[in-house]
Amino acid sequence: PAMRQAHQRLRTENLHDASLVQAGIRPGVGGAVKINELIARRRGLKPYSFDCPELEAILGHSYGIVVFQEQVDQLLQTFCDFGSGEAEEIRDLIHKRRREDYGQIIREEIITRIRRLGYSESVAEQVFGLISGFKGYGFAQGHALAFAEISLRSVHCQQNYPAEYFAALLSAQPAGYYGPHTLANEARARGVA
Repeated sequence: PAMRQAHQRLRTENLHDASLVQAGIRPGVGGAVKINELIARRRGLKPYSFDCPELEAILGHSYGIVVFQEQVDQLLQTFCDFGSGEAEEIRDLIHKRRREDYGQIIREEIITRIRRLGYSESVAEQVFGLISGFKGYGFAQGHALAFAEISLRSVHCQQNYPAEYFAALLSAQPAGYYGPHTLANEARARGVA
């Protein structure tokens, strides 16, 4: 239900939009991705801007919000000059050590590295906020795209081949979020005998 509602509110038009919803709604992710903010920005209801071209290059396709885990890695590589392995390790530690607020533990190092590369204090603070704020579990973009494609194909089958779709779901039980009774009731509501 949450995913259906997010698609309606976002007004999903393509696979990329679907991947944003996928990454923003999947269990455990909600704390990392600000889905309401993302929807408002995507629909043009809330303006946003970028303080430098590097931020736009990394976050432009997600409306200025970190949605995918590799965006944190890209921020660490671009603004802090970390290697890809180091960036991945830091991103992982921010998630794993979120209870002790690992982002705050490394704050000074991050800010110093950003400033050393010539970025302003405001850009340094903004980038640090983006990096340290992504504490929850996050999807890689490829993962979200793969799930989104399956979701879109499922919706197509459900709308165009409901009997076959629900028969396949019922044949695959136990699996998924909904049990057999819920699936059977949904099939009946859609006119499947």
